[in-house]
Amino acid sequence: MPSEPTQRAMRHRAARGIIRVEVEVPSTEDAATVRRFARECRERARWPDNCTRPAEINGAEPLESIIDRIGDRGRVALTVFAAGLAAANNAELIERSERIALNFRDAADMQRRSSGLGIEGEGR
Repeated sequence: MPSEPTQRAMRHRAARGIIRVEVEVPSTEDAATVRRFARECRERARWPDNCTRPAEINGAEPLESIIDRIGDRGRVALTVFAAGLAAANNAELIERSERIALNFRDAADMQRRSSGLGIEGEGR
């Protein structure tokens, strides 16, 4: 028989209609993709399209201050991405660009943390 904490977790999942999945992947990039997918699913449930999205997606920092920190090679990539976003003519493409941007940010954060440049106490 499962322990009391396990039973509580099972009841919690059942009440919320949540299914627990454990998966093994071959790389940290794949792990980031799986985490991103799970987070997107949770956010979609919490933030329907007609609601304000969290600051993580809205962008709490002004764009100009972010661009000032980007080097020349990064500005080329930003220009290409911005041109593609400007050409997007439907909500599906714009939502895809959000997922791409968030995936990239997660990968950059993981790289920063693995190189020892992460902020102490930061984590999931």
